[in-house]
Amino acid sequence: MKFYAKPGQAPPASQMIQVVHSQVPYRLDLVHTTLDQKAVAVSKHREHSHNIFHINLYTNSKGNFSLEGLVKNAEEGALVLVSPGQKHDFSSTKKKAAYYSELTFAMLDQAGKELVMPMDRMLSLYFGVELNAISDFPVNLGKDRFFEMMGIFRHFFELLETRQAETELLCQFEILKMLLFIMKHVYLEKAGETSGEDRLYIARNYIIANYNESFSIGELADVALLSPGHLQRMFKAKFDTTPMTYQRQLRINAAKNLLASSSLPCKAVAARVGYEDICHFYKAFKKVTGLPPMKYAKKLRL
Repeated sequence: MKFYAKPGQAPPASQMIQVVHSQVPYRLDLVHTTLDQKAVAVSKHREHSHNIFHINLYTNSKGNFSLEGLVKNAEEGALVLVSPGQKHDFSSTKKKAAYYSELTFAMLDQAGKELVMPMDRMLSLYFGVELNAISDFPVNLGKDRFFEMMGIFRHFFELLETRQAETELLCQFEILKMLLFIMKHVYLEKAGETSGEDRLYIARNYIIANYNESFSIGELADVALLSPGHLQRMFKAKFDTTPMTYQRQLRINAAKNLLASSSLPCKAVAARVGYEDICHFYKAFKKVTGLPPMKYAKKLRL
């Protein structure tokens, strides 16, 4: 088992994951996360609630849990989402062991006050896609999606263990991947057919979550369930840029952040943001900023 809890009460430095509700901005604040935790064995569930969000994925389990007064079985691949105020108990009353990986976070305003709303509503605000509530948790992900979700958890912990200057930023990208996964494979697929505009936002958010990965316009179109030509036309009309240009802008923005917040050499920065060819990185960076990376970094330090 691996466990991480946020040290102290310092506010989150990254503003990547932020929602606005009633004109008040709330930022994601990681509370704790666990990889392959064994559920506590109890004779009776005792539910509790608090103003935080839980993402629980059962990894090797024959156990159960309690949610809003109902006892549910928890098999491998079972995903449970708990919103602020929902009563729950992840202990198990079964004799066989139950293991799960979890991510627990709050959405805080500048004064540290928690955002209290259902998970689907919070994700709707962030992604700009209307999501319907789901009441019949757990959702069974199936083998392939279970491994995909566990891959995100494991990479998240690998990043946590590095504890470098850019660790929080990169960790928030992994959380974003997790939230995007949940939006697409839990809420949208449970709701059935999605509108063309919703698919467009799926494509945009996929680019955000995977900006430093290599993918083709065809692969992106498959994610959004659109044809490549239709995706490009709709994306240009909605966002006034092409999908690949949007990805390049995200990469250069991330590179600018790394140059400003770390002492990484340009080759390492290029690799972190998705450029294997350093010459390609130099050309792309200069095209967007007007300066080569090294001159940009020196200018920041003046």
